[in-house]
Amino acid sequence: MPRSVLDSWRKILLPLCAGVLMQAQVVTPRAGFVRCDDGTVRAAQGIEAAFVLGKPVAVAVDAASFSDQGGLISTRGIIRLLHEDGSEAGDYESGERHAVLSIEGDLSTAAAWLPSAQTILHWDGGSFARTVLRAALPGQVTSLRLLEHTAELLVEKDGSVSAVTVSLDSGDELSARFLAGVSGPAVHHKTWVVYRDENGLEFESADGSRRTLPFSSSDLTIEHMASDWLDVQSRKTNQHWALHVTKTALRISQLPASPVSGGVK
Repeated sequence: MPRSVLDSWRKILLPLCAGVLMQAQVVTPRAGFVRCDDGTVRAAQGIEAAFVLGKPVAVAVDAASFSDQGGLISTRGIIRLLHEDGSEAGDYESGERHAVLSIEGDLSTAAAWLPSAQTILHWDGGSFARTVLRAALPGQVTSLRLLEHTAELLVEKDGSVSAVTVSLDSGDELSARFLAGVSGPAVHHKTWVVYRDENGLEFESADGSRRTLPFSSSDLTIEHMASDWLDVQSRKTNQHWALHVTKTALRISQLPASPVSGGVK
């Protein structure tokens, strides 16, 4: 075949092959994972203001928390720790249907509060270690996070919130700090405590600075769907929002209506 003909075919085929390879490498962006009203966990895929919910990756889920590096789910009283790819790293049969879960980064940040047993679970690299509190907490734990050899729990009582620090080694309460102006239920998110008041969703940092996101719904629950994303839910209206939290802005996108049937509860 003459060289001129070969050159012509190369000019045609190379762009076509490059296009095919680029299409094969396209991956739908994923913001994180949300727990839907039918008890399934699904990926929120797409871009801000244009998300879709993927197929269920877990069913019968009572509570969930996700970071970019892993996830925690509670399914019929069994707490499961997940790698980033969804494979299971470990589990713990708690028998608890109202566990409070938290994972902020890699698997070493995974923790769970078991209210019935007044116990903190935390991942030690190979299994879940247990810390039983020496004295019951005076209220409902709505969030927890691991620090160095300690855990900080947000405890709500009569609408007020305190941050209680507990030793993971002994189970002793080390300190309790009343959070003035913070109303429950409140959750941790990075350096902020997040709660709702008459102005909307409030993000309050340890130094007292505050960021506000106007929000009209009053029956809100918040779960972590990724390291920089929160799943804000209104169970009464069956609405979910994906809240992207950055250092400079709060951006919120409504998610598609989550299923209310067909899942396994």
